[in-house]
Amino acid sequence: MDKDKNQKNVTDGISFFTHSDLFKKKENIYLLKVFGLSILLLAISSSIFSTIDGTTSYFLSLISSALIINGYDKVKKENKY
Repeated sequence: MDKDKNQKNVTDGISFFTHSDLFKKKENIYLLKVFGLSILLLAISSSIFSTIDGTTSYFLSLISSALIINGYDKVKKENKY
């Protein structure tokens, strides 16, 4: 039996999880740091301040987490030398 090369096997998508390319690229690590910190900041700020609109609070925490990660990376690079 000839197998069509365009057909995909069920196990083809598992290689994404086994090779873990998600944690090897710098862009992916940066995005994981920013989104993780933004969720943490949202949890902290929502426990201190009560807001009606959670979307605005999340976007503010997302912006602040990006600024914190960029500042941390900049300081880390300057202290490296």
